[in-house]
Amino acid sequence: MSKLATAPCPNCGMPGTLSITMKLTAKPLGTFSLSGQQMKVPAEERPVLGCSNCPYEVVGRLDGAHAVFDVGSAS
Repeated sequence: MSKLATAPCPNCGMPGTLSITMKLTAKPLGTFSLSGQQMKVPAEERPVLGCSNCPYEVVGRLDGAHAVFDVGSAS
């Protein structure tokens, strides 16, 4: 069993409610250009750690094949 399956949510404390999904998130301002034929909705697919019991979500980053999260900052 993975650590995620038994880990409690940092926000509500319920065990077994965390999951990782891939979502499109907006790129930060200043990291893209909207000129010419480029996409007009600058987004990238990133891993998101979320709780199914409360609104807790943390957007992470991919480090090779692993998702990395800074669990100290909830949004």
